[in-house]
Amino acid sequence: MSKIKKLSGAINIFLNKQFSNALLLLKIRKIWERIVGKAIFSHSLPYNIANNRLLVYVDDNIWVSELALREAEIKSKLNSYVKDIKIEKIFFKFNPQIKIKIKQNKNTPQRPNPILSKEKEAEIDKIVSVIEDAGLREALKTYFINISFLQKD
Repeated sequence: MSKIKKLSGAINIFLNKQFSNALLLLKIRKIWERIVGKAIFSHSLPYNIANNRLLVYVDDNIWVSELALREAEIKSKLNSYVKDIKIEKIFFKFNPQIKIKIKQNKNTPQRPNPILSKEKEAEIDKIVSVIEDAGLREALKTYFINISFLQKD
């Protein structure tokens, strides 16, 4: 028979994995230009990471082909920059909508660390207040705060 595990532990593990994937994706986006160079950077956007696989949206089929040819080189550079995880595979997918996002990112000035509004903080505190386990409560609070920041972007 298998051991019975606390639900709070399983939820905590799940949320930590989701949160760490989001942070890893942000880290990859931050160094993406150094990895692929200016030309490719302006046509591609790392979009999702799961199970050591990275999905990159590209705004032109020609760049999709170019990136696919350079996958091994990009993977090697990524793995040398990001020590948290080893990227096993990179998928390059054509998405013409990404041009808009890339242009918006270029024109958006860098802002200081975001501050959560008092109302949002109170809302999150109310949501997590019903959780008895202190570790899980803090993990969920951190998760909800970070999701709030990601949804603003």
